[in-house]
Amino acid sequence: VLPDHLGGGDGIARLAALAGIEAAEGLAAVPDPLRRLGAVLRNDPAAARATADRLRLSRAERTRLVDLVTYGTSVAADVTAPDMRRAVYHLGAAAYCDRVLLSWAAERAAGGDRHGASATDLAYSALIERARSFVVPVFPVSGKDAAALGQAPGPEMGRVLAAVEACWLAGDFTASREDVLARLGHEIARG
Repeated sequence: VLPDHLGGGDGIARLAALAGIEAAEGLAAVPDPLRRLGAVLRNDPAAARATADRLRLSRAERTRLVDLVTYGTSVAADVTAPDMRRAVYHLGAAAYCDRVLLSWAAERAAGGDRHGASATDLAYSALIERARSFVVPVFPVSGKDAAALGQAPGPEMGRVLAAVEACWLAGDFTASREDVLARLGHEIARG
């Protein structure tokens, strides 16, 4: 079913590294078959889609597998805390942890450990813990707030809200609702 899409020896090495990491992190009791499949497949979204179709995965499983293969090794061990929080805000903790685990496995399998094995392991493990414990904040304003400030519904409202949200994210979620409302008013006035 899979020979054409496997990542060869690299994929097997990533899988072995992932299994070891899952055991060390207490995740081996209930292994995640999609994450493990993502570790084995080569970095080819089309191949991941073909594999998902061949295995008759659900749409959600297919989307997750393609994400794992496409972005699974995109997290560096030394990612900053604000970048981690923004990623968890956009992806959710589970998807972000998948990316961390696959990045960690790829780095371990490649032997490309610029920090030293224990430092890298500690950094990735800490990322997983921080991502799991991060309480994702809710964007403090909505379309109702924009309408109350005079913004007509439509694409421009979406643009204004996205610009304000980008500022809020850049500030690491620290702006108060009042500050975000003031920024929203400013964006609406700029038109």
